[in-house]
Amino acid sequence: MFEEMNTIEVSGVKYPIKCDMAVLEQLQEIFGSIEKAEEGLLDWEPKLDENGEKIVKKVEENGEEKEMIETRFKWPRIKNINTAFYYMANEGAEIAGEKPPFKSVKEAARAIDKTPIEIARILHQEFIKCFERKNRLTTQEMK
Repeated sequence: MFEEMNTIEVSGVKYPIKCDMAVLEQLQEIFGSIEKAEEGLLDWEPKLDENGEKIVKKVEENGEEKEMIETRFKWPRIKNINTAFYYMANEGAEIAGEKPPFKSVKEAARAIDKTPIEIARILHQEFIKCFERKNRLTTQEMK
């Protein structure tokens, strides 16, 4: 039914983590949109020109010319990290048939012993999995 879950180790404990529709719903409710939830997990943002437009540069890759948006470093939002970790770890535990490990976002945040960049990148990878197609054929397409 479920694909194998990723785990994250914090404070010497491995937690299964899962970002699914239930987690996305909570993040959307808290941050106002899926985009704002994701933006807070990223450690980069697009560079903007004087008109507020994204700066796009042309680069050559494997003999092909492509357009790339220039980016710059930014710190991920700690609230997004703590909140995403709380919901993903609790959802992972529930799916694994375990008791959710955290009673609050604050308790989950206290367990984190990684840098904001490290944990944000791990959580963002899990977040992105929600938007990948799991099965080639959906139930409706099999009929």
